[in-house]
Amino acid sequence: MQSGNTSIINCEKILDKLRTMNFADIQEQGFIPLYTRDKLTDALHNICGFETDYKFITKRQMKNIQKKVKGGNKVLYSKTTQKIAEPQ
Repeated sequence: MQSGNTSIINCEKILDKLRTMNFADIQEQGFIPLYTRDKLTDALHNICGFETDYKFITKRQMKNIQKKVKGGNKVLYSKTTQKIAEPQ
């Protein structure tokens, strides 16, 4: 659903995207992303305050991300005026 330049992404689409955001464990040293960056992953990274789509992530960094995600347990709400995904 779109209103003007505002795109609304439903929960199912966000959850599906999160499920596909997998990582490879590199010799017990850290992680690299196995998913493809797109407008929705960029929006999720922007909302959550961290990026995992283009760089090596150390074990320590991943633990900090996990703490941030688990510690908050807040529902995130963001309204954007940029188009972040095409309706299917």
